[in-house]
Amino acid sequence: MRSNGGDADLSPINLDALQLKTNLQMVDRNASTYAPMEDAAKQAWLIVEWVQSADKLVNGPEPEWVNHREVRERIENQAPPMPTRQLVPWLRKNAKISIKGKGIRN
Repeated sequence: MRSNGGDADLSPINLDALQLKTNLQMVDRNASTYAPMEDAAKQAWLIVEWVQSADKLVNGPEPEWVNHREVRERIENQAPPMPTRQLVPWLRKNAKISIKGKGIRN
């Protein structure tokens, strides 16, 4: 976002990130202090959830797993390997791509 000319940043605040920061700042004891508490498991679960949420905000979501063998097979069924002189007309007809043979070799 644009700045107002000063050092202040006018970017919108991410309320989820602010809440996570507040939550994590409240964790001021180590695990052995929480252990005797009745709801220690709940507290530990919440802290783990907060850390994982913060990690997702910082690093983004995990990339989806891709089955490369399946993708390769699907592509080969749609466009089997072919020499350039067959590929250029195939691309023009099926993919609406105009390309010259020289462009493929380079």
